[in-house]
Amino acid sequence: MRVRARTIWTLLACGLATLAAASAIALGDPPRHPSTSRHSTRAHGCAHRARTHGHASRRGRCKHRKARAPHRAPSPAPGGASSGGTPAGEERPPAGAPAEEGPAPPSVPRVQVAALEFHYTLSRASVPAGKVIFEFVNEGQDEHNLNVGSSEGSLELSFQTAQPKGVSDQPVVLKKGTYTLFCSLPEHEQKGMKASLKVE
Repeated sequence: MRVRARTIWTLLACGLATLAAASAIALGDPPRHPSTSRHSTRAHGCAHRARTHGHASRRGRCKHRKARAPHRAPSPAPGGASSGGTPAGEERPPAGAPAEEGPAPPSVPRVQVAALEFHYTLSRASVPAGKVIFEFVNEGQDEHNLNVGSSEGSLELSFQTAQPKGVSDQPVVLKKGTYTLFCSLPEHEQKGMKASLKVE
């Protein structure tokens, strides 16, 4: 009787084991070998880390992939100004352009006096008071000179005797008044080498 009881219990245990194995197969989770299970777990973990952290599994090792930072366009500065400090819509001057300067000083007036036998020809009849530049040109065949005298009789300017085709210039400061231009060589003034200049 005892032998039969043991046999019955053994058959029951085998049946339960077979039933459990069949249930596992039916559920799609077949029994795994311990070493295979550990290897699969490690592989699964590696694949999970590769998907989560950008790792790649090569030859059983996980290597980190360097992720490149996305390129971002510079954000505009507050107030509509660009990052370079130039307001939006305002063009920046090109490189190498000259800086803006203040107003140029007024030019100095010039008076050209051309000498010819025997008279003077002036480029202008009047100039403003202040600094004036006289340009003396001997267009004649003889030697001539130029002198500038005031109405009070003082000599304000004197050019040396110039040879034919000679050119020279001199600056002078004149007050308001009428000035006489003449050649001081003998008899030249008497022959007509004189003229008047008005300073206003």
